[in-house]
Amino acid sequence: MHSTKLLQLVKTLSKKELKAFTSFLQANYANSITLVELFDHIVSFRGDWKTSSLQLDQVSAALKQGNNTKAISNKCSDLYKILLDYLVKKELDTDEYKFQKEMMVLATLEKRGLDRLKMQKWKALNKGLDKKEIRDSWSPLKKIQLHEMAYYNTESNKYDLKGITPENFLILLEEFNIGLKLKYACELLSRSQFLITKSHTSLYDSILAANINPVNYYQLIFHTLFKALYSLDFADYEKTFHLLKGGISQLTEEDQHLVFLYLVNFAAQQSRRDINPYGQGLLDLYKFGLTQGLLIKDQQISRVRFHNVIDIACKVNDITFANQFIQEYQNCLPIEHRRDTISLANIIVLFAEKNFASAQIQLSTSNFKNLDEKFRSQSLELCCLYELEGNGQATWHKCHAFKEFLNRNNKMIQASFLRSVRTFINILEKIMQQEATKEHIMRVLETSNHVIMKFWLQEKLAHYKKKY
Repeated sequence: MHSTKLLQLVKTLSKKELKAFTSFLQANYANSITLVELFDHIVSFRGDWKTSSLQLDQVSAALKQGNNTKAISNKCSDLYKILLDYLVKKELDTDEYKFQKEMMVLATLEKRGLDRLKMQKWKALNKGLDKKEIRDSWSPLKKIQLHEMAYYNTESNKYDLKGITPENFLILLEEFNIGLKLKYACELLSRSQFLITKSHTSLYDSILAANINPVNYYQLIFHTLFKALYSLDFADYEKTFHLLKGGISQLTEEDQHLVFLYLVNFAAQQSRRDINPYGQGLLDLYKFGLTQGLLIKDQQISRVRFHNVIDIACKVNDITFANQFIQEYQNCLPIEHRRDTISLANIIVLFAEKNFASAQIQLSTSNFKNLDEKFRSQSLELCCLYELEGNGQATWHKCHAFKEFLNRNNKMIQASFLRSVRTFINILEKIMQQEATKEHIMRVLETSNHVIMKFWLQEKLAHYKKKY
C-alpha cells in the first residue's frame, strides 16, 4: 500500500495530528473496528513508512483478513476520504479561513431567501468586530468588514448595506498609512465599481487627492490603480499596467497577484460593454501574466481562466495566439477537466473563424460535464444553427430545447446569469420572427444589464430587416 493515497496523506501528519485523528476515529467510527484497527496498524510504523510490513498482503494478514487484499484496499480508500474530510474541516476552523467560512454562511442564507437570518448573522459578526482586537490590517475580521461594505443583492443589483456606508468603513482605516488605505479602497472599488452612487463621490475624490510619495512605488501603483477603477478610463488602466510591468519586482508576491487580479477584473467587465480597446488590453494583460507566473502557478491553470483567455483572444480576432495557447498550456489543466476544456476551447476557436459547420458537428457529439460548459455549448450550438439555417425549423427547435434545459437547471445557477441567457434567447427569437423594428430589438439589447453572446447579437442586428 506504499503508493496509496492514504499513506501519502498519513505521512504528512504530525504526532499531534495522528493522536487527534485516532481519537476522532474512536469516537465516531467505533462500530467500524476494521477502520480503527487499520489506522492504528499504519501509525505503528511511523518513521518507517517504507517497511515491507505496509504491503497490502502483509497488512491484510496482520489484521486477520487472510488474502483478501481487496477488502483492505477498499478500507484504505474509505479511510483516506474520512481523513481528508477531517483535515479540511479542521482547516476551516482556523482563523485563516474564518473569513471564507463566514461569507459562505451569508451566501447560503441569501441564496435561500432568508434575509432576516442573514442580517442577524451580520449583526453577530459586527459584535465580534467590536470585541476582537485587530492585530494587522489584513486580518480575517477586517476582510469580513470590507466585504460587508461591497456586499450587494444580486437579484436587484443594488447596494444592500443596511445603513453601513463605504464612508464609515474607510474612516475606520484612518490609523493606517495612505498605502494601505489605497489598497483597501481598490479592493472595495474592484468589488463594486459598477454600483458607485453619487453619494460616494466626495469620499473617492478625497482619496484621489491624497498626498502620495511619487517615489514610493507601492503608493504610486495603488493610487494609479484606484484612479483607473474609479474613473473607468482606459488611459488610467494603461498607466497602471505600465507601472506593473516596469516595477513588478518591487511588490510582494501577494500584491503582484492582487494588482493583476484587479486589472483583469476591470478589463474583463469593461470588455463586455466595449470590446475596443479593453479586449486587446485584457489579452495583453493575460500575455504578461503568462510571462510572470501570474496566470499559471505551479504549472496549473483552472478551466475557467483557460476559457477566459481563449474567449478574449477570439473576440479580438487573435486566432493564432488562441491556437498557440491551447497547444502550449493544455497540459496545465486539471486532468479531470482537460478533455472537455480543450474540446470547448477548440469549438470556440472554430466559431470565431466562422467555421460553423465544423463547430456544429463537434458540439452535436460532445457531452460536457460541468454546468457552465453545458450552457456555453448550448448557446454556441444555437448560434451555429442560426448561422447555417437561419430561422429554420432546427433553429426554432433548439431555442425550445434550450429553454427546457434552463427550466430543468434554474435552481443550480444564479438568477442574474439565468436572466442573461433567457434574454439572449428572447432577442434571437425576435430577430428570427422579423416582426419588431431593428431599433426596438437594439434598445432591448442595450438596456439589458447582462446578455450572453452580446457582440454576436449586435453583428446579426447589423444586417437585420423587418419582414413587413
